Parts: sequence; C-alpha cells; structure tokens
Amino acid sequence: MATDSALPWVASPDEARAALGSEVRVRGTVRREKLGDSIQAGDLNLICPDIQLPDELVRQEAVVAGTLDEFSPPVAEVAPDGSISQGVATSSSRLALRNCRIVADSP
Repeated sequence: MATDSALPWVASPDEARAALGSEVRVRGTVRREKLGDSIQAGDLNLICPDIQLPDELVRQEAVVAGTLDEFSPPVAEVAPDGSISQGVATSSSRLALRNCRIVADSP
C-alpha cells in the first residue's frame, strides 16, 4: 500500500470510475447525508459509508483517502401495513470511498 502522499488524485466521476478498486486521494467539501458522510468535489460525490467524519469538518474542505468502490444502499421495503422501512426508493449504486480517512493536505 502506498503512503497517502503517494496516492493518485481523482477529481471527476470519470477519473473515479477508471480507478475503481484503487486507493486514491480527493480534495473536496465534507457533507453529511442520510446515507453517510460524503466528499463533494465539483461533479464528483463520493460517499464514505464506513465512518462518520468529525463534525467540525462538515461544510469544510478536506483531503481524504480511501479505496474507490461502488456502494449500493439498501432499498426501502413496504410492509403489509403500509409502513416503509429506511432505505432508498429504487435500487441504485453510487461511487464510494471505503476505509475513508482524513489525510494531511498535499499540493
């Protein structure tokens, strides 16, 4: 495994898809979402499903590293009584950063 400072940068959805399965770095704004924290870098949005990032980083720019993967959130289910479980409306996948961690800022 490369040290964090040697990891390649990704900055777009196309770059992220091309690097699926690889460890990378991303610079972006930390967001708190229902499915977990995410990093927003322009058109690139990566969910960090494994951890919750520190509260003081929400809405702040940060550099994170992790392994690019696809994440399929659970689909909500409707029970016979009409109640709906937690989850998304339809089956979908999105880009994720597994083992997401904050790293020292690099140029």
